Amino acid sequence: MRLVTVIMGGVVGATPSMMSASVMALARLLYEFPQQLAPLVPRMLPPVLLLLRSKNREVVKAVLGFIKVNVCGGRGGGVCGGKGGVACMACVAWVLFLLYLLLEMACIHT
Repeated sequence: MRLVTVIMGGVVGATPSMMSASVMALARLLYEFPQQLAPLVPRMLPPVLLLLRSKNREVVKAVLGFIKVNVCGGRGGGVCGGKGGVACMACVAWVLFLLYLLLEMACIHT
């Protein structure tokens, strides 16, 4: 748990490389230890999803990877049951579409 807190500090890092590395580390931890980190995901998502507004490609790519791990799951499964393949990609596409709509709504209201 402390490790996740330290890595979350890097999400608001000074450089895009630090931010993307932190998000990729969170995704990897979530992939390897899904049951242990599942309770922390609701606290991880908001700051990570805010990085989707970044103009840096490296950061956005890391966030999309984090979303994919959350949707498709790690070793213990996920929304798609860890099956992967076309079904998993369909889930990821659907989640990204919903995120796009949420971001558009947030931009309209600000």
